[in-house]
Amino acid sequence: MEPNEDNQRLAPGRLLSERYRIVCFIGKGGMGEIYEAMDLKLNRPVAIKTLLYARNESEELVRRLDREALAVARINHPNIVQIYDSGADQNEYYLAMERLYGDTLNKRINDQRLLDPGWVAAIGAQIAEAVHAAHKKGVIHRDLKPGNIFIVTSRESVDTVKVLDFGLAKLLDAVQVLTRTGQVFGTPTYMAPESLLEIKNASSRSDIYSIGCILYEMLTGRPPFEAGSQAELLQRAIADQPEPIEAFRDDIPEAFVKVIKHALEKRPADRLPNANILARALRDICLKYDQDGSSDSARYIRPKPPAKRSLAEVETLIDDSVYGVTQKQLFDHVLTDPKLTAGKQPAVTRKRHRGLFLVCGIILLVIFLLAVFLFSLLL
Repeated sequence: MEPNEDNQRLAPGRLLSERYRIVCFIGKGGMGEIYEAMDLKLNRPVAIKTLLYARNESEELVRRLDREALAVARINHPNIVQIYDSGADQNEYYLAMERLYGDTLNKRINDQRLLDPGWVAAIGAQIAEAVHAAHKKGVIHRDLKPGNIFIVTSRESVDTVKVLDFGLAKLLDAVQVLTRTGQVFGTPTYMAPESLLEIKNASSRSDIYSIGCILYEMLTGRPPFEAGSQAELLQRAIADQPEPIEAFRDDIPEAFVKVIKHALEKRPADRLPNANILARALRDICLKYDQDGSSDSARYIRPKPPAKRSLAEVETLIDDSVYGVTQKQLFDHVLTDPKLTAGKQPAVTRKRHRGLFLVCGIILLVIFLLAVFLFSLLL
């Protein structure tokens, strides 16, 4: 959008609230424009997001901005962008956020088209973990898409996800709803069918559908559904199935394809029940790629903390978990839990020790009997 008299682009050197000095314009971001600025109070670079047309419009946009700050402030997760501050200055409403360096996932897809499947699983796991953290705080994103996923590359070349733009988040405990009848907030290409019909229907499983769309596009280079109009897109999203991933490439494991299909089910009740299960499934896929040497995607996954559960609880999970880790991984997590290893040994370790002692005893008995037999022959 070109600047005009109602929306003058902030000039370098301008101060916001006497605290943030604008350095340069970065680009457009969702419902606003993004600038790099210097926090004069804390002496650190920040990103400033301002509202488009804030002078002319609308309290509704201001409320959406406040909601973004409130939503993100409730979540503390390394894969969600941090919000430092929000406010207004000369009718310019803004958010001050952490300054990120890297590319959006949308740019990665456009540049590379078909992405490495191990990397896709690793990035998807980070997205799912961030979304699960938001859901636990009662926050639904409602606008997950490649443009709202930022890939930060560190000096170690480890790609880290940052989920952006919670301005459309639906706080489950909020009283007011910021949508008007007939108005669509969000990006229809990545919205679940129930959200396309009525945004108030959005739930945590709507975000899971959106993640499924993102995974599908990362693997195929295109979203599950494309259409010339919103009405046609709605019809396809409700009635049609996306073209099979196998039609675009043959190097995707069946387990990975099944996970994405479960995320893209039409009925929310048929989808994966929560984003944590999706993250665990994608973690498993990363480990498989890492073990067969086809990808080092496992290094993009944060280490999983030891299981905080008893051995009996883990044993019941082994048979019940469809997308969980393997039996060996479950036991490894338990046996590294300091609460279980301190003092008394877990039951599984004691059983193994008893079995070892029994085998050793049998071997010694056989040796003794052989010695007696040989001795009797010599006599």
